[in-house]
Amino acid sequence: MNCRSTQAHSAIRTKLLAPALLLCLLLTQPVTAVPALAQSPQAGSLAAALDLADKGYYEDAIKALQALLPSAGLAKHDVLAAMAAAYERLGQWKEAATQWSAAAAASYREQDRAAAIFRWANALQQSGDAAQAARLYRAFLRLSPQTQAKRETLSRIADCYAAAGLWGPAADYYRQALADLAPGSDRVSLVLRLADALVLAGDQAGALVLLASEASQVPDEQVAQFQYRWAQAERAAGKEQDGLARLRSLLLSYPRSPYAYSALMDLLDAGQDVDDYWRGMVDYYAGAYDPAIQALRRYLESDRTESRASALYFLGLALQAAGQESEAAAQFDALITGFPSDSRVADAWLAKGQAQAAAGDESGAIATYQAFAQAFPQHDLAPEALYRVAQIADEAGQAAAAQAAYARVYQLYPAAEQGRAAALRAGLLAAQGNDWSTAEQYFGTAVTLSPGSGEARRYQFWLARAFLANG
Repeated sequence: MNCRSTQAHSAIRTKLLAPALLLCLLLTQPVTAVPALAQSPQAGSLAAALDLADKGYYEDAIKALQALLPSAGLAKHDVLAAMAAAYERLGQWKEAATQWSAAAAASYREQDRAAAIFRWANALQQSGDAAQAARLYRAFLRLSPQTQAKRETLSRIADCYAAAGLWGPAADYYRQALADLAPGSDRVSLVLRLADALVLAGDQAGALVLLASEASQVPDEQVAQFQYRWAQAERAAGKEQDGLARLRSLLLSYPRSPYAYSALMDLLDAGQDVDDYWRGMVDYYAGAYDPAIQALRRYLESDRTESRASALYFLGLALQAAGQESEAAAQFDALITGFPSDSRVADAWLAKGQAQAAAGDESGAIATYQAFAQAFPQHDLAPEALYRVAQIADEAGQAAAAQAAYARVYQLYPAAEQGRAAALRAGLLAAQGNDWSTAEQYFGTAVTLSPGSGEARRYQFWLARAFLANG
C-alpha cells in the first residue's frame, strides 16, 4: 500500500472528527482504513486539501474538495465529510449540514454514517433548526445505541426540544441524560436545565422536589449558582417569600459570587431592603464600584458599629478600583488608626501604600511601607512591604537606592520568597551598571537562599553569567 496514501487516510480520519465539543470520535468502534480511498489516485489530492484546511485556508480547501467530488468514487463520503468539516470551521452551519447530509447518504459503513448524522445534527442545531436536529440525534442513537456519547446526545436532544419550546419532551430527555450520572459539575448543569424545563412545562412542584433532592450533592464551587436557580424556581412556583429568603441567604453567604450580585438585583427589584454593608461588599466584588462606594458611605454615616472596620476596608478598595487613590488611602488610614487590632489592618497598610504610590505620593508610600515593617516585623506581609519600597526606587531609576533597599529585604528576611527575588533584582541592577563583581555577590546570595526552590536554576544561570563576565 502506498505510504503517502495511508498517511493521507489517517489524516482524514483524524481531522474530520477534530472538534473536542463533539467528544472523542463519537463512536465506540475503532476506525479502519478504506481500501478504495487508500489506493485511489485522489488520495494525494485529498491529503493536500486537508492540509489547506489544517493551515486555515478553508475556502481553498473547499474548492479543492469540490473539484475531487466527480471522480471520488467510493471515497465520496470522505471528500464530503472533509468539506463539511471545513464549513464548520468557517461557522457556515447550513452549508455544513448540507454536506454532512450528503456524507451520511454516501456512507457504506454504518459507523461512518452514524458519525455523519451526529455532525449533521450538530450543524442543524448550530444553525437554529432545533426540531430537525433532535430528530437526527435520535437517529444517531438508534444507529449507535451503545455509543459513549449517549449521555451527551440525550442532553442535546433535550436542549433542542427546549430551544423549540417543547418543555415536556425536553424534561423527559434531561431525566434520561441524568440517569446514573455521578455528582459533579456536569450533573449540576443537567439538574438545573431539567428544573427549568419542569417549571416551564408547568410542573413547578416537580422542579422544587428535584432541586431539594440534589442540593446535598452540589460541589462547593457551584452552590451559589444552585441556590440562585432554586430561589428562581421557588418564586416561579408562587413561593415568593421562600425565594426571597433564599436570595438573601445567598447574598450573605457568598458575597464574592456573581450570583450574589444577581440576588441583590432581584431583591431590589422586588422592593426589598438590603443592608448597605452587604450591598456595598457585593457591589464591590461585582465590579460595580460607584454603587459600592455609595452604599458603604451610607453605612459609615449611620450609627452602626458592628462592621465599620470592614466597611472602611471595602470602601478603600472600591475607591481605589474607581481611581480615587487619595480618598482610598484616607479610608485605609482610618481603619489603621481607628481599629489597630482588626484582622484587616496589615492588608490596609499595604493597600494604603499602594494607593499613595498610585496617586503619585511615592515618599508617602515609602513611609507607609517602612512604618508597617517596623511596627510588625514578624508579620507575613513585612517582606512584601520592604520589597515594595525597593520597587519604588527601582521604577524611579534610582539604581543605588534600589540595590540597597533590595539588600535590606534579603538580609532581614532570607527565608522569604521576596528575599530571593530581592537578591536577584539587586544583582540585575548591578549587572546593568556593568558592576559584575557586585552582581556576582548578589547572585551568589540568591543561589544560597534558594536550595530546592523552583527558581534555583534561574539564579544559577545569572551567577554563571557573572562568573564569565568576571573572568
